[in-house]
Order: sequence, then structure tokens, then C-alpha cells
Amino acid sequence: MINIINLLKDDVVVYVNDNVEPAVFKAQGPIQTRMKTEDVTKNGIVKKGYWTHTRGLPSPTEDTLYIVSSLTAMFELLQNSRTDLLFPWGLIRNNQTQVMACRALVRAETHPDQG
Repeated sequence: MINIINLLKDDVVVYVNDNVEPAVFKAQGPIQTRMKTEDVTKNGIVKKGYWTHTRGLPSPTEDTLYIVSSLTAMFELLQNSRTDLLFPWGLIRNNQTQVMACRALVRAETHPDQG
């Protein structure tokens, strides 16, 4: 059996369709990924920067996957070869554009040509 632990600050609800009961992963985070910014616009949009490290991410554990942000999953895959990280995909929003659920949890993987 695989354990899935949500390291985000909010619960993650996976809603596949009307015929399947939504899965809820209770929040146990947040972990933090730090970014060094070199060029930020007046409205706070980062034009140039790079991720430096993640704080609070547990070490890989057999039969355990962790839910993190997509940026954290991609950073950790490229920098530390972490393949045990999932992120929400297919966000479902309410009328006020707040995220209410997602359609799936996905895992970042390297392209076969990248070694």
C-alpha cells in the first residue's frame, strides 16, 4: 500500500467525476521552497530568478508519496532526483476563482532523453 501525505498548507481534494467519491488529503504542511530573485517587476512578478532550496521536505520513505506544489516537485526532481513528489493537476475553481479541487495528482518525471 502507498501512503500519500499532503505537505501543502491546504487540504487537497481530488474530484475525478460525479461517479467517484472525492478523495481528500488533509494538509500537513506547508513546506517552503526558497527562490533567489534577481529581477522583480513593480507588481511582484518575477522576471528572473532561480530556486535555491526546499525547507521542511521529508527524506524519501519507501511506499510514501508527498503532495507538494508543481514548482517544488520540478525543482526537487531536477536538483535532487526526487521522484516521490506529486502535485495537483486540472484545478477546479468556484465562481470566485478559488481552487476547490483538482482532477488528478501527477508526478514530475525527467524526459527519457535527459538521462
